Amino acid sequence: SRRASKERKSALAIEKCYRGHLGRKATKMWATRKAEIKAINLLMNASAISISRMWRGYMGRQKAVFVRQSMTEFIAQLRAEDAKFEEDEYWRTHRVARWKRDMHLKRKSKTTTKVDK
Repeated sequence: SRRASKERKSALAIEKCYRGHLGRKATKMWATRKAEIKAINLLMNASAISISRMWRGYMGRQKAVFVRQSMTEFIAQLRAEDAKFEEDEYWRTHRVARWKRDMHLKRKSKTTTKVDK
């Protein structure tokens, strides 16, 4: 019976060591899996950041093109208004030149209507 008690204690010690081994093995596998999941999440996060950065850059370039076109149109409009104002001012202050221009345009319109008929 002393021998059976000793064998039981030995079996329990072996089982205890084996269960510890299985626990350490499972923990190691879980830690490896957890590290894989973390690496995948980091990769996905980096990919999302990269895609977002590229999208913001694209949209910024599109906005810059729009602003540039709007500014070009605005400046062209201002220049056209200035040119119209300067031309009106010229004809207002140069009455003889305006009279000559008007006469020339009247003669021209009379000749084109005669040719058309």
